[in-house]
Amino acid sequence: MHFNFLAILFLLSFDNSISRDEDESNRLRRRQSTNPSDSSAAEEEPTHRIYVKYGTGKRSKIQKKLQQRSNEIRMHYDFKDMRTFVLTVTEKEMKELKKDPNVEAMVDDPKRWPLYIPESAKRHHRKLQNEEMQEVPYGIDMVQSEQAWEYGATGQGVKVCVVDTGVYEHPDLTNVSGPNSPLAFDQDGVGHGTHCAGTIAADNNEFGVVGVAPDAEIISVKVFSDDGLYAYSSGILSAARKCADLGANIISMSLGGPLPNVLEIFGYQSLLNQGIITVAAAGNFGNRLWSYPASYPKVISVAAIDQNKMKASFSQ
Repeated sequence: MHFNFLAILFLLSFDNSISRDEDESNRLRRRQSTNPSDSSAAEEEPTHRIYVKYGTGKRSKIQKKLQQRSNEIRMHYDFKDMRTFVLTVTEKEMKELKKDPNVEAMVDDPKRWPLYIPESAKRHHRKLQNEEMQEVPYGIDMVQSEQAWEYGATGQGVKVCVVDTGVYEHPDLTNVSGPNSPLAFDQDGVGHGTHCAGTIAADNNEFGVVGVAPDAEIISVKVFSDDGLYAYSSGILSAARKCADLGANIISMSLGGPLPNVLEIFGYQSLLNQGIITVAAAGNFGNRLWSYPASYPKVISVAAIDQNKMKASFSQ
């Protein structure tokens, strides 16, 4: 298998930027503050979405407490191997958990956004629709993909999991599968996930474009809704673990956010321990800030270059 080589090939072909959407919770708070007649909404206790790591052998005690407070606490994920629950809690419950001797750590569950340039996604869609001839993107030549194909490194037998906005059905992407949870894998209202899948594994035929590893299998795990808004880091990590369960060799995540999460790191360490390569976008603000999960030590961070082999102006 040519897993490491293929990972390097397709990660150099990424093209991405960030969609900056206003925080929904802030919009909600502003609407509440400008509508004094809605007293019940205005007085609603704020909530926090958090990772809660419990001590060794303390799982049952924490579970009992959560069950007793099920009206105030919502469970999102149970990362048993990490001894971690992901919860939405009220201010009151958060204070109680902080005092609980069975709790080792609590950290916020930060948001992650799909990283893309809208015009680039549209341009790639137009290329996929080209029925007259196949276009070879400049990145294919730049990473010497065709030379690699001559030695059998076409992606045959390799599963690449695209954690993104979904991958819609297309004649140039004939080897795509995925789960319909949390969202339908074959729906993509943004076009970004389909763009990334095409960059990785568009068929080598007589139309559309060709991908870096045209014989690779794409597994699509959709984490972003068709409005292109954010998802939470825990949802991304859960999707990556689902990729592992589905037999992925490489996980592609053209997404990110500015805030780290110390507990999230252990999740990506676990994937690497299983021999799974995780690749994520470095960010598209054009500055030197770090983006996550790309900046974690066990994740390959991918920046962007243009056709002149110069760092793209938007890339971090």
